[in-house]
Amino acid sequence: MIPLLFAALLMGPFTASGNFAYNLYGTLDTRPQTFGYQDSQEAVLTFSPPPGVRVRVTRLRGDLVAWATSTNPTPPPPGTTAGVLLAFHDSGPDGSTRCDWCADNTQVYIQDAVTGAQPKTRAPFDAALDWTLPADNRMIVKVASFLNTTGQTIHAEATFTVTFKEQP
Repeated sequence: MIPLLFAALLMGPFTASGNFAYNLYGTLDTRPQTFGYQDSQEAVLTFSPPPGVRVRVTRLRGDLVAWATSTNPTPPPPGTTAGVLLAFHDSGPDGSTRCDWCADNTQVYIQDAVTGAQPKTRAPFDAALDWTLPADNRMIVKVASFLNTTGQTIHAEATFTVTFKEQP
C-alpha cells in the first residue's frame, strides 16, 4: 500500500510558472478583410516526465499584458488600435474535426486590445483543464498582435502558472 501511495505522489500535481515577453510589429496584413500590421511569436515548453509518461495539464492561470511602445511617452493616436492575443496549444494538427471555426489543439485563447484611450491592457485568465499533451509533451505559448494601426510596436508579455500531473 505504501509504495502505491508514494508512486501516486511522484505523479503530481506539480506547479511551474513562466513569463515570455515579445515586441510585436510585423508586416502589413494583406489577407482579405484585414488591415494594419500583424506579428506573432511562439515559445515551446517541453515537459520532461519519465520515459513512457505523458503530461496532463489541469490548470492554466495568469495574464497577458500589452502596451504600445514608442521612443517617447506618446500613446497611440486617437482612433487607432491593435488587437493582442495569447493562446496555449499543443503540437497536434491545427483546425478541428469536431466543429467549424475551432482548433482542437488549442485549450486557452484570449484576446484584448491596445488603443489611444487604453495604451496598456491586462487580460487575466484562469482555466481548469483536463488536457493530455501529445507524446512529445510539448505545450506551445503563442502571443500575437493583429489589426495594428497604431504605428507603434506592441510589447506583449504572457505570464502563467501551469498545474500538471504525469500519467502513464
